[in-house]
Amino acid sequence: MPTNAALKPLAAKLRRQKGVMGVPWPDRDLVPAWRAFNTFDDWYAFVDAFSLNAHTPLKLSERWTRVQTSYLFAWLSPDHLIAADLLTFTALEYAVVDRYGHLTKPRPVYDPKNPHKLMRTSFGKALDYIVTGDGLTDAALPFCQKHGGQVTRRLVLKSPIRPTLPDIRNRLAHGEPLEPGPTAGLPELVRDLIDYAYRDWPPPSALQPFAGVELALPGRGIPNV
Repeated sequence: MPTNAALKPLAAKLRRQKGVMGVPWPDRDLVPAWRAFNTFDDWYAFVDAFSLNAHTPLKLSERWTRVQTSYLFAWLSPDHLIAADLLTFTALEYAVVDRYGHLTKPRPVYDPKNPHKLMRTSFGKALDYIVTGDGLTDAALPFCQKHGGQVTRRLVLKSPIRPTLPDIRNRLAHGEPLEPGPTAGLPELVRDLIDYAYRDWPPPSALQPFAGVELALPGRGIPNV
């Protein structure tokens, strides 16, 4: 399993802080449970295990390192879990819009000088496409294989199940961020969604020398944190 070497400098500093850590985390069939960490090394190993497995654009790899960094900072204060969740959603939005945005219908923008101007697609539409257009199923998600339950029905726009993942993201981003608490299992789920979206990226031609693709190998992040 890839690890993220860019986390090591921060981990060396946080290791000096003694304490304990507890986070809500799904058990079998997504039943909420509580996961406790008695040492920072346990917490560090837990967060580092969510490093990306797939080849991704460098910009996304950098965003994901910021996600993991924010979760590490939660060792100092649990409030950092909320900030880390928000960054996790930001990384997911970047990924699905990058991979599927051109395949979905963008939103129109009111601009009298340019009546045909379009915005980029919404997060919800791009996330919906990973299921309805790219064929993601619960059976294909390591998260569901490990924890059970059904996740994909919470990714589609017309789902009768609420809240969907975009609903949770919108509550954090536009509601009261400190009210709901951290979302159990979010970084693990989002890591698996990003891995699926980039499972066959880049195309073979992009791997040739001088192809001009900013490619991040699995586990590669920001050089210095």
